[in-house]
Amino acid sequence: MDGYNNPEYDKLARQQRVTMNPEERRKIVFKAQEIFARDQPETPVVHNNYIHAYNSADFDSVVP
Repeated sequence: MDGYNNPEYDKLARQQRVTMNPEERRKIVFKAQEIFARDQPETPVVHNNYIHAYNSADFDSVVP
């Protein structure tokens, strides 16, 4: 998110970059994800369904 500001999240993000133990890093990342999910003001939509009408007399290659 542009402009996201959370010092606790930033600390965890920095910490996971230098943590070598995979299990410890996993715990840090999950905690960071919890914070980010809690703070998320809205869920971004990355795919919309679009319905387009067409004249089947003009197009025979369209698969519904």
